Amino acid sequence: MKSYLSILFLVLIFSALFANSVFAQQDPLDPGEADTLYFTAGYPSSPEGDTVFFPEGGGDVTIHINIWNDDSLRGISVPLTDLAYGPPSYAILDSVKNNGGEDPLCFVGSRVEDFEVKIINLTLNPPRVLYGAVILQADPMPPGNGLFAKMVFTVEDTGTICLDTTLFPPQNSLKFVTGVQTIGFTPQFISRCFHTAPYLCGDANGDKIVNIVDVVYLVNYLFHQGPSPVFPSNANCDESISIADATYLVNYVLKNGPPPCDPDDDGQPDCQ
Repeated sequence: MKSYLSILFLVLIFSALFANSVFAQQDPLDPGEADTLYFTAGYPSSPEGDTVFFPEGGGDVTIHINIWNDDSLRGISVPLTDLAYGPPSYAILDSVKNNGGEDPLCFVGSRVEDFEVKIINLTLNPPRVLYGAVILQADPMPPGNGLFAKMVFTVEDTGTICLDTTLFPPQNSLKFVTGVQTIGFTPQFISRCFHTAPYLCGDANGDKIVNIVDVVYLVNYLFHQGPSPVFPSNANCDESISIADATYLVNYVLKNGPPPCDPDDDGQPDCQ
């Protein structure tokens, strides 16, 4: 009997998740205030949050998918498309770095990290991708606000990433499912575009030049409670920011040492 009820519950959850409906305003099935899905830029980004930066020469940018909910949730389905996919941005949603395995990397540190079922479906990537999460036996996710998943794009050039919701075969649409009455509804969706732009490794103060100012800026951050580096400043690529990075920058700026985060001086830095 318990097995039958579990199967019935799963059928109800997925039926509610993947029913196809879109509402321009608040879904009438959404109890309380309008639950919302929105995007924010990952580090490093502009103060306005509309530009995400990648290492000069090409690298990764991160965009966060966030959800605000005033209802407990047991299921979430988020199909997305990049409306600006392809040239000139060359932004690729990397299957390895987002990882569609048993415990996808994109959900690490998110509000759904402990859900029993977490899926990222890159089958139609590019430019479409489906994120899904269902909690089976534990308590549903309580009301709150925060990270749902991270999108890691590999970027080769300046351009734009524009994220919007879409339909994803066979019948997947944007859907939240409440944890008590198994009601599926469409949350408010805030589409957004992000510009992508390069930065220089070691450019701690963000003025697009690596010089002695960045050395002092980094020293002030490390020892005098100065502001955090505007751009990643792990100049020696040892996975931490320390006085060794300031020393590395001194060698580069004043002694013609290797460029930041390029210890072998091959012209291909790997900023962190």
